[in-house]
Order: sequence, then structure tokens, then C-alpha cells
Amino acid sequence: MSNGGLLVSEYFRDVHSRREFIGRYAERDRLQAMFAGAVVLAASYSKNDYGKDSGSRHAMGKAVEYGVPRYVIYDAARDAADPMYNLSREELASGAKAITPETTDVIKVIATDTQLELDI
Repeated sequence: MSNGGLLVSEYFRDVHSRREFIGRYAERDRLQAMFAGAVVLAASYSKNDYGKDSGSRHAMGKAVEYGVPRYVIYDAARDAADPMYNLSREELASGAKAITPETTDVIKVIATDTQLELDI
């Protein structure tokens, strides 16, 4: 911002509680999904897994709601028993597409699949 940038926020006041603070992450995930051409999940625990709930599920859920394509970086042979990929498996079961970790150019794969225009 010191060089003429712009900061945009939908919040005009500070948070007053931890609950409100945490809620803002879910709201941010909503915006990320809304403006994304695709949402890619690298890895995440599922809701209530080991007390490690992840906001990633909010972004993935909003992607479904907004019709945004969802992708999951996942290798069944390597990740099948790892609880860190529980959300990934849930997303795959509900229609997200898998991208293997060996995929060298994830952005181009997604752009080709979704017909997004890239300016890179």
C-alpha cells in the first residue's frame, strides 16, 4: 500500500471475540471460492479430525455451491492411510477431480480442463 496499492476489506471494525475472529476465516474462504476459476486442495484433515478442523472444507463447500471446479492433489497409493488426506478423500468421493503430486504443471492442467484463460 505504501507504493499506491489498494487494500479492500469487508470489515470496518476489529473483532470482539475469538469466535468472530475464526468466523472471518470461513467468510474469507467464501470470497476465495467466489472469485476463483478453480479451487485446489493440497491436503487437509476432515471436520473434527483429531481436533484439527480445517478451513479448507469451507472453501471446497463454497466451490460446490458456486459451481467452481474442485481439484485435489492426491496419490491413492501414498495417501490412502494418512488421516491428513481425509478431507481430500471426501472431496474426491463428492466429485472433485484428482491431480497426482507428480503433475508438474498443475495450473496448466486445471486451465486446460476448465478452459480458463491464463496470463502467465
